[in-house]
Amino acid sequence: MAIFAVEFDGRGVTQTALMRAASEIICSAADKEGFPSLGYERYDDAPDRVGVPIKGFSIISRTVPSSYERDLEDVAIDVEKLSPPTPDYSNYQVCYDELAPEAMLYEPRAVDAVLVLDDTLVKGEEPWAYIGVQPIHEKLKDGGAIIVNSKRDPEYLLEFIHPTTKRYKLAVIDADSMDKIIILPLIGAMLRVAPGIVSYRAVIATVKERYKAEGVKKAQVIKDAYNKVRWIEVPPAKQPIQIKRKMRLFEEFPKWHEMPEGIVVYAPPVNGSNPHFKTDTFRTYRPITDPNKCNKDGLCWLYCPDSARSPDPETLFAVNLEYCKGCGVCAEVCPTKAIKMVNELDFRGEKIW
Repeated sequence: MAIFAVEFDGRGVTQTALMRAASEIICSAADKEGFPSLGYERYDDAPDRVGVPIKGFSIISRTVPSSYERDLEDVAIDVEKLSPPTPDYSNYQVCYDELAPEAMLYEPRAVDAVLVLDDTLVKGEEPWAYIGVQPIHEKLKDGGAIIVNSKRDPEYLLEFIHPTTKRYKLAVIDADSMDKIIILPLIGAMLRVAPGIVSYRAVIATVKERYKAEGVKKAQVIKDAYNKVRWIEVPPAKQPIQIKRKMRLFEEFPKWHEMPEGIVVYAPPVNGSNPHFKTDTFRTYRPITDPNKCNKDGLCWLYCPDSARSPDPETLFAVNLEYCKGCGVCAEVCPTKAIKMVNELDFRGEKIW
């Protein structure tokens, strides 16, 4: 028996439904092969705010990995003519018993593939119910794969990823240009660079069934992504890199006799921000101010919903990037259009670790 897991990394509100669809497709494909699976989000009632990093997972228990050689044969067949797999339920109960303990975990112990819906998340993320930055490969098994929806080359993205002593594949697919349901190209790419989790034939059958009249068209997206994905092999770093905001260990939290009475929520300092809750990983775009256009009217500071801007006009109301979520409100209210929102991955050389 073997446990296979896939992690989905996206952003709240805008990509929640896509992540759920990805999990459903992978789990349904496993069922078509005769293997039990489960899927869930990292925070199930999802009190989303736009841009907040969120995670989802699909976990499968199977007797043997799916065949990469069989997948290659099936890719050569027209998706309309490719028949569904014949499920074998002879080992279902044994696999189910192996899978059942995984349902008790908040996160899987390790994953075989990470599917990233927003490429700025490769810098690391601080998802709901987690204090501290998680590297994008934190749960990835040695030899696993990270598949990113991006127009950029994998070599470029690698500059933003925490070094790790694991070896892995870093793959990119421009999912946005292939289909509005961007998880389809990501799953197709996953089948190529992380074989064994679920079979190509089962995924094609699931997609055709799920999308009915558009099923063949959507299945073709899976096939095209399988053939178009680009990737590099990332060797292990000589030593791991210390993360600036790593989650505290259980032993580091205050003991029961050290905690104050009742439920105490400490307010941020006056004219300051909460030192225990930083929100920079919410951001896909950051505001940049043109000093030649800024009239120092202070509207950007006044309207910032997270008090991430300085009240000092002499600094052009400087942005504290540990708290800026990249909402773009400041750019919208600026009457001189002095503020421009720039993609996070345009800032090379900056490290979050």
